[in-house]
Amino acid sequence: MSGRVCTIGLDGASLVLIRRWAGEGRLPGLARILAQGRAGTLHSTMPPFTATAWSTIVTGTNPGKHGVFDFRIATEPGGPKSYANTRLIRQPKLWGLLSGAGRSVGFLNFPIGFPPEPVNGYLVSGFLTPRGTDNYTYPASLGPELHETLGDYVIGVKLPKAGIGHEEGVAFLRAMDRQTELRIQAYDYLEERFQPDLHFVVFMAMDQVQHLYWKYLDEEAEGRAESAEGNELRALMEKTFRRLDDFIAARHDGLGENDTLLIVSDHGFGNLRRRFFLNRWLARHGWLKFYGTRVWGDRLRRQFGRPLPAEGSGGAEMIGGTLADRSGRYIDWSRTVAYASHPSEQAIYLNVAGRDPHGVLPESDYQRVREEIVTRLAMATDPVTGAPLVRAVLPREEVLSGPHTPCAPDIYIDFGDLPVTLSANITPHPALVRTIPGADGGHRPDGLVLAVGPRVADGADLDAHVQDVAPTLLHLLDEPVPNHMDGRVLTELFSPADLARRPVRSVAGLDVETSGTGVAMSADEEHDLEESLRALGYL
Repeated sequence: MSGRVCTIGLDGASLVLIRRWAGEGRLPGLARILAQGRAGTLHSTMPPFTATAWSTIVTGTNPGKHGVFDFRIATEPGGPKSYANTRLIRQPKLWGLLSGAGRSVGFLNFPIGFPPEPVNGYLVSGFLTPRGTDNYTYPASLGPELHETLGDYVIGVKLPKAGIGHEEGVAFLRAMDRQTELRIQAYDYLEERFQPDLHFVVFMAMDQVQHLYWKYLDEEAEGRAESAEGNELRALMEKTFRRLDDFIAARHDGLGENDTLLIVSDHGFGNLRRRFFLNRWLARHGWLKFYGTRVWGDRLRRQFGRPLPAEGSGGAEMIGGTLADRSGRYIDWSRTVAYASHPSEQAIYLNVAGRDPHGVLPESDYQRVREEIVTRLAMATDPVTGAPLVRAVLPREEVLSGPHTPCAPDIYIDFGDLPVTLSANITPHPALVRTIPGADGGHRPDGLVLAVGPRVADGADLDAHVQDVAPTLLHLLDEPVPNHMDGRVLTELFSPADLARRPVRSVAGLDVETSGTGVAMSADEEHDLEESLRALGYL
């Protein structure tokens, strides 16, 4: 008989940092798991961002199958984009597969868990849930129940913008710690209330504080400087990390016979020192065109409430805006064949005739132009230092497979472990690359996986992919793995004797996909989500 499985998601957790702090005695709970269990690298999706990676974790499929390529996604090539949500994850999810097999589940604070779907157990949505909504739990009565039982429940803390003052930073970190404390209290209550076969909780604190304050956490971060204020901020972050470590230790201590504790992160983290302005690079090489007149008055018109010029009547060659809405106010789409949209996509779109609303690139020229951009961009270097700006540039077919690949960007950029982040903005500064003041933190493609329990065998470090999490969880619960999944069961976790008793089983995959529809949101809800993503540097 299979035991129960507790899965803890630490969004943005870095194995390098965890091992260092565990070795220094700062995280004794994780140090014990590193000593008694197994650990290794969990390679993320491309790009290594929350919406895409957690969708792969919960489906076991690559983004070309589940269709979540970014925080905002289109359901048809060149079509309008909606915020990612459960209905736009277009593959069967773990909670549905297990519920259908009669197993009980609990998912707490799962990113892209809104709107919650019916399950055999409970589901509480997390990141990308509109602030203030009452529709964040299944069953619906669970939201009021949590507030009544805990006195409060916080889905998400309002994220501050970069460059905040010290006191605002202190307030933010205290709010994050309180959110983490409430999340743990909710888990303990829901564990006793439901006792699910799979209990899956995700904590966002590591990711969100590292974006702002990586330099205070990583002693080896470039640009790091010691200060009294920095020491105070680091102490507050360490308090939250130690709270998480205590929670993990308690779950470890509470494992029963045949139970397993699995800890995963959707991506890693590291230092950022340079910002690469990709649209300006495309413009330098002639693939993106602006209207010819520099009209700095646009900013003044916005500030003083005067009307902007009509689309196409001039525009700004260099502005501080974004291409996210593809409005065409500043970009001359009639002469533009390639552009970048959101930084979190780490990608380039071609402006294809017959596919995109303002498409001009003939289909017959698609492969040639794409190959030219891939080749040229792969050689891009910092004009000042000569350091490479990218690790690899890849056509989407080398990254993705599946029916939704045509909705993805045409070219992907792999930054690897380089301290470089992408900007899709058009800026008045002529440089293609600018130094980031203060050493921000940013995503890295390698997250972590840790496993401990009676069934986990000794062995070498793990080398896994985020799409391996779902098949492995199914196997731990003695359920067959649908053959539509791209991931594999991490058989190296188990002894030969265990695999002989419980061999990996497969079952025909499901052809049914979810509807792929967006969720209606108010203007305020959309603005709130946009501000959260912008604060993290995703827009």
